[in-house]
Amino acid sequence: MANQVVEIIQFVLRKSAPYNTNHQANKKHTQCKPVDEKSFLEGTVDNSGTTACVLSDERGGVYGFAIELTKKQKKKFFEDIVKAGFKRRILNLDDWKPIAENYYPLYWGKDVNLGFRLYEHTKANKTCASIALCRPEFAGYKIIYGAVLCKNRDVYESILHCDYSDLLKNHR
Repeated sequence: MANQVVEIIQFVLRKSAPYNTNHQANKKHTQCKPVDEKSFLEGTVDNSGTTACVLSDERGGVYGFAIELTKKQKKKFFEDIVKAGFKRRILNLDDWKPIAENYYPLYWGKDVNLGFRLYEHTKANKTCASIALCRPEFAGYKIIYGAVLCKNRDVYESILHCDYSDLLKNHR
């Protein structure tokens, strides 16, 4: 069964707003389609044997992390994040809304290599943009993640940021 993060991502991919090229998140005016969600990767290797070798089909997708918090924990966690100097998208505690009961979005992202990108967020690596889930401010909390393969990942990441505001920016 999909967790709350995957459910929100799938909802965004399947709802009608992104199919409208006038949607505020669709800056590139890419026509999104219901077939943007993919349950597998496939394609051909184009220009094999040359330096122009590429995979034929767009790959990658969108992903997110969410944290389970009671109202009391939410306030303390938010204060700890502020005190620790994390870069934040949300500056006011009241603007941070749950995506499901007691699950609050920490971070939405996109990447061409989802598995490795999710792993990078567990490290405090200065060479990659990470939310550094290994930092002590996250200790003792239940954090879930989810990812969905899709095309037009820039558009869907932007919609996730707009419709389900996440707390953190990348930590470098």
